[in-house]
This record gives sequence, structure tokens and C-alpha cells, in this order.
Amino acid sequence: MVRTYDILVVCFGVAGKTLAAKMSQLGEKVALVAQDSKMYSGTSINFASNPTKTKIGAAEQNLGLPETKARKDGETTRSRE
Repeated sequence: MVRTYDILVVCFGVAGKTLAAKMSQLGEKVALVAQDSKMYSGTSINFASNPTKTKIGAAEQNLGLPETKARKDGETTRSRE
């Protein structure tokens, strides 16, 4: 089966989801793809998505709030170095 789309968005980050939603609201047929089903976004130029990915990973591992915050803080600190 061949499917056709007006727009192909290659990114599952904030920008990709926002663009896909807006274009869909405007009546465009949109396909949104990512590298794999566990990929929440790409590498953000300003590291904005890394803390979110860190928190999602901690939730998937059932970590508590202190451990989750420590991981997020560590990721944020490393991204600023």
C-alpha cells in the first residue's frame, strides 16, 4: 500500500510535533517520523530536551523524585560545561 502526504516531518522533538500539529490543523496530510519508537527527540542545539529525556528515562526506571532530580541536575550541569 502506497501512502501519500503533503508534508514529512523528520523529528519527534518539540519543534517537529508543533509543526506537524499546525500543518495538520491547516488541512495538510502530515507524516511524523522518528528514528525509533523510543526516541523522544533529537539532539537539541541548546540542550533543552535533554533534561526532559532524563526525566522520562528516570520515570521508566521507577526512580524516586530525589534520584530523578539528581539525574536531571547532572545532565543540565554537563550540558553547560
